[in-house]
Amino acid sequence: MKKTIFLPVLLCAACTDLVSPDIPSGQLAISIENQLPPETRVAAGIPDTDDFILTVTGSDGKSIYSGRFADSPETMEVPAGTYTVSAISCEFHSPKYSTPQYGDTKAVTVNPGAAVSVELGCCQQNSGLKLGVSAEFRTLFPSATIYMEEDGEKLMYSYGESRTAYFKPGR
Repeated sequence: MKKTIFLPVLLCAACTDLVSPDIPSGQLAISIENQLPPETRVAAGIPDTDDFILTVTGSDGKSIYSGRFADSPETMEVPAGTYTVSAISCEFHSPKYSTPQYGDTKAVTVNPGAAVSVELGCCQQNSGLKLGVSAEFRTLFPSATIYMEEDGEKLMYSYGESRTAYFKPGR
């Protein structure tokens, strides 16, 4: 009786490997290279790349990793496929003062058994703008309010404003 029970159990165990074989995987290693020259005006404000927000997303839109770059593993074991790898210095969705955003995004394909290295750059992603309001304008319009607008989001810019306003690229 033991042999009768034992053989079907072995056959079922062998069948499970045929029904759901392991998905082949590869490795993904990510680095961030600061490519901005040190003499740029806002270079002093570039945050440490270890603090960048890293996201790795599969072609199905499923998040593989999302978190601080310094906390990410040196290499990630991922199923073979296509991935979007992105790193940003901060979230930026609407106009803000003193909020330059740096980062990069790349698409990469990981083949079965392969190790792929992705080097992300550190390029400014948004645009900074400062207005100069002349004394003549202030005299002609002493109580005027200046607004800068992007996609319906307004940012008030007073006559005495000295900060840089940042906007997403575009019109």
